[in-house]
Amino acid sequence: MSAVPKRNVVKPVEDHQEKEVISTNYQQAKTRALLRRLSLLGILFGMTASFFAYVHFQDRSQINEGQAEQEALSEELTALQARQTQLEREIELLNDEEYILKIARTQYFFSKDGEIIFSMPDEN
Repeated sequence: MSAVPKRNVVKPVEDHQEKEVISTNYQQAKTRALLRRLSLLGILFGMTASFFAYVHFQDRSQINEGQAEQEALSEELTALQARQTQLEREIELLNDEEYILKIARTQYFFSKDGEIIFSMPDEN
């Protein structure tokens, strides 16, 4: 009886199945790593976008406040310029002697020689 070793025919099939399992596990691990990296990049991108959006809206708010203040100051400047023009006109009138006499007669009841002033009550 010669001892001829039996060939293990099942072994190559098992090796092939093991290689497929290992290959599948390796592909799954690569896929999970890729998903983790993409998730991390997505989170970083989202955080960066949120930060820039916050900064943008903060700056926009400051610009709007500055514009509102500028409009208010512009209106105040216009009012002050109108008041200055009015005061300059009044200075010109106060330099006129006839105007001063007119004010003295109407507000302080000064009269010319021989003139009688009658005070009438206001209609208010």
